[in-house]
Amino acid sequence: MTRSPARPRRGKEHAEVIKFAEITLDEFKAKMQPSLDSREKIASLRLQLEAAIMKRQERDVASMDVCTKVVNAVRGNVEYGEDSAFYKALGYVPKSERKSGLRRTVALKKAA
Repeated sequence: MTRSPARPRRGKEHAEVIKFAEITLDEFKAKMQPSLDSREKIASLRLQLEAAIMKRQERDVASMDVCTKVVNAVRGNVEYGEDSAFYKALGYVPKSERKSGLRRTVALKKAA
């Protein structure tokens, strides 16, 4: 987290006539303004990014629905099916390459 630049809040009646670091309060404000403007722009861009991410997530839901329909159509197609190279090219594991899921654990012998 970056620290925001100092902003004078009190003592304006004294600072308007006195120079600190060889600059007046108005000169200080003028020199600080570009930094403050940049911070405002970044905050605005962050809000735009968050909105764009939310929109993308909404669109991804619709896209996944279409993808699921296409994959299911490939699985149900007589010429291709779920054991085809095309099904594998879509990123799925063909039926012939799937493991059975059966796990055989070796029983540990008890020390006598």
